[in-house]
Amino acid sequence: MKEAFKTSGSSPTDEGDSSPTEIKQMWPGGPLRQYSNQRPASNWIPYDGVGYVGSYVCNSCGKVTSGVYQTLEGWMCAEHRDNIQIQRLSGKNSHRRAAA
Repeated sequence: MKEAFKTSGSSPTDEGDSSPTEIKQMWPGGPLRQYSNQRPASNWIPYDGVGYVGSYVCNSCGKVTSGVYQTLEGWMCAEHRDNIQIQRLSGKNSHRRAAA
């Protein structure tokens, strides 16, 4: 198995399958994905001849998602990315109002 994989826990698959899966980081600083040595569902793709990867996992909430976005805080689902952007904008706006 590639050394870049780092286990951060285990999780059920998003398909409700009981096959053992883990959450692994794809490379140092990379996104989290579901990983299994056995293919738990047909939509999982082979990875480097050593296993299969499934859906992405949000670094913030740990939920399985169809995609993640790279932010300063890590790889996040759309909901958490949007919440961070709103917080940043509201923080900047309140700072501007206080300085005016």
